[in-house]
Amino acid sequence: MQTPPLYTDYAVPIKLLRYLQAMSLSIRAFTPDDLPSVLSIYKGLRPAGIEPPSLEETPRMQWVAVVDDQVVGYANCHSQSGGGFTTLIAPAIQRRGVGNRLLTELEAEASKAGIDALQPWVREENESGIQWLLANGFRRIQEDGPVSLYPQEADLSAFADSEVRLASEGIVIHALEDLSELCPTVTELLFELANEIHDRPSPSPDEKAEFKRKHRESDLMRDAYFVARHGDRLVGLSHLGPREPDVNVDEPGIIQQCLTGVLPLYRCRGIALALKLRTIAYCRAHGYRRLLTHSSNPAMIALNRKLNFISGPWRVFYKELPNILTGD
Repeated sequence: MQTPPLYTDYAVPIKLLRYLQAMSLSIRAFTPDDLPSVLSIYKGLRPAGIEPPSLEETPRMQWVAVVDDQVVGYANCHSQSGGGFTTLIAPAIQRRGVGNRLLTELEAEASKAGIDALQPWVREENESGIQWLLANGFRRIQEDGPVSLYPQEADLSAFADSEVRLASEGIVIHALEDLSELCPTVTELLFELANEIHDRPSPSPDEKAEFKRKHRESDLMRDAYFVARHGDRLVGLSHLGPREPDVNVDEPGIIQQCLTGVLPLYRCRGIALALKLRTIAYCRAHGYRRLLTHSSNPAMIALNRKLNFISGPWRVFYKELPNILTGD
């Protein structure tokens, strides 16, 4: 039998609070029948940037906190996204230990599933969530988190001669759509370039086939995909991709900065800077309001700061989990 949504105007009955205070709280695995109650909690919170729970998203672990057969909290762990997780606690019973109980279950089950660490992202304005993570042993691993730039307002005049200087060294920046006309084998060369940037000397045939498929798709933004060429060699790339605005946040005009990378022998010559400037110019020309990117590479973090990218709206935290097989 499907459990009806618990909350009306997101108020919790006195009876439920008394049960909770009496520690009548249990944690169990999420079932499809729990979805209406979980969605009711989600609607009460309206958490920015978090998709509503869905039965279609099956490759994750999910739990609910229950009092008197009523769902009062929800948690999931994304086993394929670096140990990211989400917790949702009914507004009227937050700060009463429900989140801690869910987290304890989540950590134990994640460890059993072979996940060696949890890496949640939290909105920078969610101070209570940040403090809760810190109190539970998480540490901040990326002070800046994802960063963004407002292209229409950015002052980049200090870098105006970047491409001219590179051109004097024989290094030219092309849009992929133009380069494709000059070089019929550009997809093969891009695949080799991407693997050298990532230091993957022996990619599998499946990886190569998937790369080719993506670069043949019509929705690839070929005019927003920029490549640095030195003679007949491709030495760097930077490209943009579509991005949906944060859930529940009415902010149109966001675009994602995807991979920016340069071959090791060509680094520290301003190529990445020139490539990123091309992407910013593209954003300006096409009316994008915000350019969002994310990197854990120290050199790229420094370059983003140089271009005046600002931090937010997310912070990234990390916590290692014990190995239940060894006890470490």
